[in-house]
Amino acid sequence: MLQNGQADGEVHVICRFSCSAVESVQTVNRLDEGFRRQYQHRCHHKPRAVAKVAAARRLAVRLYWMLRTNTGYPEIARIESSSR
Repeated sequence: MLQNGQADGEVHVICRFSCSAVESVQTVNRLDEGFRRQYQHRCHHKPRAVAKVAAARRLAVRLYWMLRTNTGYPEIARIESSSR
């Protein structure tokens, strides 16, 4: 049984994580040319907010694989781009 504020706290944690993920997309866009190209392509076809959330999800997947395989970001980005 949930207490009154318990669900709100969980939502707050998720919201904080998603906000920081969206903010980190801006940094990755500035530093990673391939990521920026795909983000801008998506911005032309979708609303900017949708493109930013999609980029944040893509960045989260990269982070997951970095942690799972103990591999650096450049290697993960290279592997991801070579499979397409």
